[in-house]
This record gives sequence, structure tokens and C-alpha cells, in this order.
Amino acid sequence: MTSLCAVVPVFDHELAVGPTTAGLRAHGLTVLLVDDGSGPACAEELRRLAAADPEVRLLRLPENRGKGAAVLAGLKFAAAAGFTHALQIDADGQHD
Repeated sequence: MTSLCAVVPVFDHELAVGPTTAGLRAHGLTVLLVDDGSGPACAEELRRLAAADPEVRLLRLPENRGKGAAVLAGLKFAAAAGFTHALQIDADGQHD
């Protein structure tokens, strides 16, 4: 059986990640946020989003390793959580 989630690497997009997450959730997707070593304001927003919805999960990387590393960490996180497929979308909200 196929199960799909969205992997969202995040680095200091505290203003855009909420609407991006809400848009993905509106499509019924579980959202895996990967905090790529964001600063305190973004880290707090990510914690808030994950605490508010059990279908929003958070993986925090201790330091910024770049988008590619964050995407790979997110895909491993998705596989470990039992998802068979993942789509990756940027946190900044620039794509519909």
C-alpha cells in the first residue's frame, strides 16, 4: 500500500512555513518539517506547528548542513516513519 508525505526542508522561513504547511495539510498530506539548523524564531515556529497537529512532524538538525542534506535527512525520516513515497517542497511558499 502506498503512503505519501511531504518533506519540507526549512532554514529560517518562520513567516512562510506556516502557510506552506497549512496548504499541504489541506491536501491531506502528513508534513515532515526538517529544521536545517534555523535560528530561534524559526525553531520556535516549527515547534509550534508540530505541537498543534499530529500530522505535522519535526526533525531538527543541530546545525545548517544545506538543502541537499536536509532533503536526504527528511527522506530517511519519511522512510523510518513508514512512508513509501515523499514529495519535497520548499518552505518559502514561492510555489503553489
